[in-house]
Amino acid sequence: MTTVDVLVIGGGPVGLTAAALLGDLGVETLLVDRKPTTSSHPRAFGVHPRTMEVWRRLGVADDVRSVAVPPEHTAGIGWMTSLTGMEVGRLMFPPPPSVEVSPEPGCFCAQHRYEAVLHEAAQARAAVSVRFGCEVTAIQRPDAPRLTVVDSSTGVSEVVSARYVVAADGLASPVRQRLGVRERATGRFGHSVNVYFRADLAPLRKERPFALTWTVGPGAEGTFAVVAADLHEWTFNFEADPDHVYSEAELIAAVQRGVGDPGLAVEILDVLRWDYEQAVTDSWCVGRTFFCGDSAHRFPPHGGFGMNSGVQDAENLAWKLAAVLRWGAGESLLDTYETERKPVATYNSARALANTQALASAKWDAEHAQASVDAQVEHFFTLGQQMGTVYRSAAVIDDGQPVEQSTVTTYVESACPGARAPHVELRGADGRSISTIDLCRGRFVALVGAGAPIPDERRPASDGRPPIAWAAIGPTGDYRPIGRSWHDVYGVGDAGTVLVRPDGHVAARFAEPPSPATVAEVVQRLLGRLAG
Repeated sequence: MTTVDVLVIGGGPVGLTAAALLGDLGVETLLVDRKPTTSSHPRAFGVHPRTMEVWRRLGVADDVRSVAVPPEHTAGIGWMTSLTGMEVGRLMFPPPPSVEVSPEPGCFCAQHRYEAVLHEAAQARAAVSVRFGCEVTAIQRPDAPRLTVVDSSTGVSEVVSARYVVAADGLASPVRQRLGVRERATGRFGHSVNVYFRADLAPLRKERPFALTWTVGPGAEGTFAVVAADLHEWTFNFEADPDHVYSEAELIAAVQRGVGDPGLAVEILDVLRWDYEQAVTDSWCVGRTFFCGDSAHRFPPHGGFGMNSGVQDAENLAWKLAAVLRWGAGESLLDTYETERKPVATYNSARALANTQALASAKWDAEHAQASVDAQVEHFFTLGQQMGTVYRSAAVIDDGQPVEQSTVTTYVESACPGARAPHVELRGADGRSISTIDLCRGRFVALVGAGAPIPDERRPASDGRPPIAWAAIGPTGDYRPIGRSWHDVYGVGDAGTVLVRPDGHVAARFAEPPSPATVAEVVQRLLGRLAG
């Protein structure tokens, strides 16, 4: 029998991110996936800035960006009668969020490429073991998980005992089904075929650098997405008959109609069929098994929040599991995973449905095309939705100050408890430039002004206590702000202190300087070790 701290089921971007984060926190983790290897299909493309920040903390943001499609080829969204036809509308993206918002702009990257990066990252963690081609076939006792794992190539089975299970096993989630967990769902309201193909479409891109192009002419309906920087790899997604088996010739013809060139040379690389569905799982935890990513929620693709929401689920859950397993936190801390993440999934689900409905009601004739484009703004310009989440749970201490909420399109920076700690560029004593979001990797961090007391020893404890780092910010502190005032952005004075959680969200904010002992006591309370 194999014994581990955490068994992660599912080797997609959510499971791989969870495993790598757990590995960084010193949690012994086994990841299994029934597939033989990572994805071969591009699948999800849009990587939001908030997701890039998570991957930055894993040290892979630059690697993901290196395999993404360059920004000059993904500068907007277009609607055309066909790729060789008439343009009927466009939405061009504004410049990436300035460095004042995030050090990590989003990118347009095919899933099979960033999955490979995440796979390598998970394998590189000493505490993580990754096994593809292994399927969970039985689950005994969710409250003390023992699972049967079968190696698909050999047929050999073994029992894995885990203190906790993270089910990141996708839309159908066999784990969710085995445990009988229900969900609130709309049911299927569409079926698509996504064709991954190779063709030279570079000549058609002049002055039309669209990441996605909807083709809306009769017989050409579908969506093209650029996959490779050389403009020779693409996907074409079209609504399809769920009962029809499409031949390669039919798929090539569908691509050719979308392009508007019946003689185009097309090489089919892969085909993926999928349903448009919306669902949020009723319970995100059964015993010691937690649902994460698509096993907890699934959205229509419009807005690109499926994978991105899942990565943030993984970040939220990973540090809490580590806190229980390594820092002595109470198990009540794990209850805040659902409390914090389920409302986000519910909201993102509603927004994805609204975006789907806006597309379905669009009219692309000359009279109505511009109004139809204008109706897509909240589909594609979603910085506020991406970055503006404010958690409310027992893992956050409210400071009683009013909070200005972000909208779908507009991100309102705030360091209120529960919010993502804003990015401020800093320069350290060694002259290097870093971000405030870099300071909380794998630990709590107390950001303090020049007038706040700090302990003599600022490094996190290594004796099993919750790790708390201290960072004095100011002209004479550990870090000097570059460009803008840390006090203004974080809403505290010179004596103020902001406590940031390992997932980059603010745990508590103090206008008056707390003692180091008070900060340590607050962390203990957040971790469920002291009564609130």
